[in-house]
Amino acid sequence: MKAEEFNLEQFLKSNMLTLDEYDFQRDIDVFIKEMEKGLETESSIPMFPTFIEDDNSIPSNKPVLVLDAGG
Repeated sequence: MKAEEFNLEQFLKSNMLTLDEYDFQRDIDVFIKEMEKGLETESSIPMFPTFIEDDNSIPSNKPVLVLDAGG
């Protein structure tokens, strides 16, 4: 296919990817639900809780290691 024959707007519309046709909120909700599931059980997005609960005491003046192994 030659570049001048390709119509981006037509391609996006035919794949329901234009801003007025794409349901961002649906995909955001699915993604968040899958992340929450990943914290509780197995999921397509394995999650590890990486937060400090507010009822824990945090030692001061001690070395710490912070690791972000996200993709």
